[in-house]
Amino acid sequence: MSDIDIDSFRCSGCGTCWEMCPDVFVLDPLTGKAQLIDPNQRVTEPIRLAAAFCPEKCILIPPEQQDRN
Repeated sequence: MSDIDIDSFRCSGCGTCWEMCPDVFVLDPLTGKAQLIDPNQRVTEPIRLAAAFCPEKCILIPPEQQDRN
């Protein structure tokens, strides 16, 4: 299971995550909302940045994973 969760209710589909990490996120063609390409994706520094820059704050990373390298 992934350490990353996306709150699809809050996601506006702005594409910030996809622009920052196109190898991690994709916008669902039906809903226009962010999804993980790999459901078992581990947290990396670029993903932490994408979560920080998400205007809706819908990329959720557990606190214990937020500051790891």
